[in-house]
Amino acid sequence: MGWFPQYIYDIIYMRNQKNILGKGIQYAISWILGWIIMAKVIGMNANYKEVAGVLRTINEGSAFAREVLNKMVENGSKRTFNSVNATLAAMATKGYVSKVKDVFGDKILTKYTLTDAGIAELDKEEE
Repeated sequence: MGWFPQYIYDIIYMRNQKNILGKGIQYAISWILGWIIMAKVIGMNANYKEVAGVLRTINEGSAFAREVLNKMVENGSKRTFNSVNATLAAMATKGYVSKVKDVFGDKILTKYTLTDAGIAELDKEEE
């Protein structure tokens, strides 16, 4: 069991009452700051750049994961739908793409659009 479920368990059963709230907040803040710093330092990885590059060429940077996958397969990629979908979802958490629900065929699916931050990251020259 990780620290978070244990933290909730301790609050419910009033165990380890020594500064539980302070520790939890400290852990949460350090975890969030760590991810923010890592995202800014590392930027887009090769996986993100591959998917974002294809997304950029489709419909002015806006497409469903299935459309991105189809375009990648046309270009000879061996990627799967799950890997493309997961990459796009991860990119959304970093602010490189935005998400909106839209109709695709007879289903309502997530449509991804490349953001200005994503375009800037794609255009950034490697050091």
